[in-house]
Amino acid sequence: MSWCIGLAFQALRPARPWPYAILAPYAPFIDAPNRIGTTAMMLVTVALGAMSLKAPPSAAQVTPVGARLEEGRSCYVLQIKAADALRPIGRTLQIVRRERVDGRQVIRVIVHQQLQNGAFDVRDDFLLATTDLRPLRYESRSHGKVTVDVTYRADGVSGYRVTKDGDRNALSAALEGPVWEGNLWGAVFAALPLSQDAQLTLPFWHYEKGLGRFAIQVVGEDTVAVSSGDVAAWVVEASDGSGPSVTYRFAKDNGRELAYTMGGFTQTLGGDCAGLPDA
Repeated sequence: MSWCIGLAFQALRPARPWPYAILAPYAPFIDAPNRIGTTAMMLVTVALGAMSLKAPPSAAQVTPVGARLEEGRSCYVLQIKAADALRPIGRTLQIVRRERVDGRQVIRVIVHQQLQNGAFDVRDDFLLATTDLRPLRYESRSHGKVTVDVTYRADGVSGYRVTKDGDRNALSAALEGPVWEGNLWGAVFAALPLSQDAQLTLPFWHYEKGLGRFAIQVVGEDTVAVSSGDVAAWVVEASDGSGPSVTYRFAKDNGRELAYTMGGFTQTLGGDCAGLPDA
């Protein structure tokens, strides 16, 4: 399978992994800073050339459990491998809280991402059902301006997206069964029943890709060092079928997302998210 730098790999941040088209300018810094062209091509091969993880026939369709998702404010640092060292290039703030909206109890997940060079500043706001994290509404803002607004119903979705030219294009799709939001990965996967060798699948709808299915596999165990000490973690590979798989590490005790890797990029718990608003 071949991929080009212009392909934006959209899916998760701690919500979805960073869109690769935004990270591509950092390609020359990976492994060999003095070999710009060669290194960039190597990065495309490594980060985007991998086959997507596919759900095996035996994979079980599961339902996330909202009670597993812990409230809190988590900061992550985005880094890139450069000359055998990790170089920080951005940050992600993820907020999970339970609140009442229009008389209904919901779980709100906010994911705000920034690159240090200012090229990328996106804030995603998800309203989810408290029981199973099915989406109720999704709004995305780029540099403070709304770019996507989607409302979910039991039988369909509706909303709009704003093009690069500023035009507002309507979004509409019928649904025949439950789906989850295709832009929210980490928080949803954290609420799944992860266990050794688990092979899971979950249907989603994405405003660009339409209907699809996540493939999620627990491929091992690890110990992750965080500020409070070492944490036992599940190692999980996940894909939406349209790009390379992403490797996550989730805490075994409470499901907290600790890190993920994608090609030469990593996102890990830590860093400084001062200045990013909670609201």
